[in-house]
Amino acid sequence: MRASRLLLAAAALAAAAAAFAVYANGLRNGFVWDDHIYIEDNVFVRDPANYRKLLSRGFWIKTDEPIEDAARPMFVASLLADRALWGANPRGYHLTNILLHCAVTVLVFLVSLIVLPAPAAAAAALLFAVHPANSEAVDLVSFRMDLLAALFLLAAVGLHWKWRRARRLAWSAAGIAGCAVLYALGLLSKEMAATFPALALAVEWTAWPRGESRRWRRLCAGVAVYACVAGGYLLFRAPRSGYGLSRPAAVSPAPAPAKPAVPKAFAPPPAGVPALPPPPPARAQGLASFPPSRPQWQRMYDSRLVDAWTMSGVLGQELEVLAFGGPLRADRAPILLTSARSPRVWGVWLILLLAAALAAWAWRSAERLPALALAWVLIGWIPVSNVIPIYNPIAERYLYLLSVGAAWAAAWALNKAAAKLARGRRPQALAALALAAVLALPLGLKTFARNRDWKSDQTLFAKEASEGARNARVYYNLGVAARSSGDDRRAEARFRQALALNPRSVETLTDLASLLCARSRCAEGEALLRRAVAQNPTNFVPYLALAQALSQRGRPADALPWYLKAYEASSHGDRASAIGLAQASLATGRGQEEALAALRGLEARDPKDREASELFALISWLMGRRDAAASAAAGTPGQAAGGQAYAALGALLESRGLASEAWKAYAEAARRDPGCAQAQAGMGRLLLGAGRYEQAAPFFARAERLDASDPYASMNLGVCEQHLGRVADAEAAMGRALSRGGSGASFYFNMGSAYADDPAKLPQAEDAFRQALAAFPDYADAWYDLGVVALKRGRKDDALEDFQTAAQKDPSNLPALNNAAALLLDKGDKEGAGRLLRRALAVRPDSPSVLNNLGELLLSEGRFSQAAQRFAAAVADGRRLGDDPPSLARYAANLAKARSLAARK
Repeated sequence: MRASRLLLAAAALAAAAAAFAVYANGLRNGFVWDDHIYIEDNVFVRDPANYRKLLSRGFWIKTDEPIEDAARPMFVASLLADRALWGANPRGYHLTNILLHCAVTVLVFLVSLIVLPAPAAAAAALLFAVHPANSEAVDLVSFRMDLLAALFLLAAVGLHWKWRRARRLAWSAAGIAGCAVLYALGLLSKEMAATFPALALAVEWTAWPRGESRRWRRLCAGVAVYACVAGGYLLFRAPRSGYGLSRPAAVSPAPAPAKPAVPKAFAPPPAGVPALPPPPPARAQGLASFPPSRPQWQRMYDSRLVDAWTMSGVLGQELEVLAFGGPLRADRAPILLTSARSPRVWGVWLILLLAAALAAWAWRSAERLPALALAWVLIGWIPVSNVIPIYNPIAERYLYLLSVGAAWAAAWALNKAAAKLARGRRPQALAALALAAVLALPLGLKTFARNRDWKSDQTLFAKEASEGARNARVYYNLGVAARSSGDDRRAEARFRQALALNPRSVETLTDLASLLCARSRCAEGEALLRRAVAQNPTNFVPYLALAQALSQRGRPADALPWYLKAYEASSHGDRASAIGLAQASLATGRGQEEALAALRGLEARDPKDREASELFALISWLMGRRDAAASAAAGTPGQAAGGQAYAALGALLESRGLASEAWKAYAEAARRDPGCAQAQAGMGRLLLGAGRYEQAAPFFARAERLDASDPYASMNLGVCEQHLGRVADAEAAMGRALSRGGSGASFYFNMGSAYADDPAKLPQAEDAFRQALAAFPDYADAWYDLGVVALKRGRKDDALEDFQTAAQKDPSNLPALNNAAALLLDKGDKEGAGRLLRRALAVRPDSPSVLNNLGELLLSEGRFSQAAQRFAAAVADGRRLGDDPPSLARYAANLAKARSLAARK
């Protein structure tokens, strides 16, 4: 007995090892397809601590906030566990999938022992382990729900058999309870586990020994418990989103990293209406809660007959994959069949009739397994037979559980063949295993090769396209992958291929429109977005994308109603729509009440949302609700607004370019709290930005006295003193700024600027600029001023290098380009000087100094007439722009010289 158990354990481990071996190369794969939605973009599964929400009472009675994919909490729980174990590393997630498949393989072996002799059971487990039809469920992390459902369902079938054969009532009761728990866990993994009672009874019907009492009362009790579990699950499932509401997967193009802003002592606020910031990508975060686009196969849902004939063809395709291991396709589109006369329809029904005849013949010959295998496949197919409409009527992952029945049929046939080939029990067992190994080898190699297709979106969908896929979503996902890699031309071509197959795809229309808008083809993009809106009025994403496209084109008034529609279509829950509505309202002065209501909703969901609070403050201020605006700006909505709150509001208005409004807020802050240093500093910044240095200095001095810990007041006071020519006072103020903890590029830059005005302190200026660059190496203005200092100290080569670096850091830095060109011209490098001057002229075509330098270059090349034209333009533009008299005199002298030389020539 012990040796027999060891052999059974060895067989189970061997099958599990085969399962691991054929999928081991899948560990190198990344997140693909739906993984981007269910894992990478799913905010909920990023924090393992969220498992508490899955265990909370509110989750089960649906009083808590909604959880993405709440209808399958076991799947979500497994992703939370993966996050805790592996972080964001996809290799760990794939390892979990493979280990789950190994566990399911062991259960297939154990359940097979109920209906097959041990060698045939081992053969069935081996064939299940390596079958290519299972690769989709194992290779894609997001399809783990099929693995979990099969795991719990097979465990429940095995336990059902155990308690049905138990002689003691207590064991039967414990077995029923265990089956109920496993059944519930399977249902919470995926709906296909609903077939457990039928599958368990089919196994019992096949394997129950003839003449043995069936204990019907216990069976009725078990079935009643299973029915109660199913009823409880329906109560849990009914209010939660269904599978048909999932969006097709796509990869969102990664945004370009933002360049750090150059630190400054102050930001001169321009007057006028605040500019709208760049709109966010038109893509919902996480799982969307709206019906997806009408698919290519929409006629299936419109006609029951078309549905019946088409699903007959689908069953034939799936039986083909089960029987032969292929052809394998990732995103299948069902072939619409409109008549029973189609060979695909009568062909599959003929196959089923032959299979049923074979099962009946075997049953009469005391061989029940073929009947069980056929029943298992057909029962397992019922949930995906489109009786209850599902969005994807055909997919290889649906075959994961069905392949158990196919493995049983193959194992039975191999066992019969082995009996013909070998005489005796042991030779027959060895022959059966040998035949299984021969059959498993090509299947395993096909699975091993298929794993590589799932490496990335590009490899997967490129493989599908190369085989002539007729599903629009294949080309859509290829387009998204191409765009994420920066290949916009290929992305557009792929999106158009997708639209040719399914012109009603909202996702494709929206993404193609976004691409066209990004390539300055906004009119085309807007037309596509209007088509998308018409296709699915319940989908808020096209509304949002259209509003953002209109905003990009400088039409906030036209964008406003579309933002409002997007917000309403999202059930007042989409943040991007609410923020866009507020920004458009701020720009137009319309729709303010609606914008404030949307922002209140955001605040209720996330009180720490500073952008929403700031927009609420700005709109409230412009509507005359000043105290509410100040409280929101200070982050204390609903509380009384004091001087500090109004100072925060002033800073917000200043940052948005509303200088006059900011002055009012600062003045109100100073009135309410004369000791508010922030108000004094704010008014000083506004005056400083307007170039009124004499008036700004007293405000900074008062702010410095009121708040001895603020280095910025001292630094800005130093800037004022510097502009007023009081170098010693500027140095003293900068020194106080440093003593108060000031640091960073802006402090050292302003100190350098103060020192640079004193010829005796040029070394200190150079040292200050170098410290600024040490803090911020891309500070183009610091590189330029460092070059000016080097030029003043007679180091022309160093100055040239610094000017060139400044032009490299900021290609629009006109003084750097001009001075570098002048130094190159002085060194005789006419080609280099000409190249820089042409760049400078592209930045500002009417720059007198650039035109003069370009004229000098042409003069040195003997092109006197062209030089004269440049000098004449320099004189004209210099007079128009009010250049200083010495510069104008130099331009005029060069013009006279060029004309004289041209006349002589």
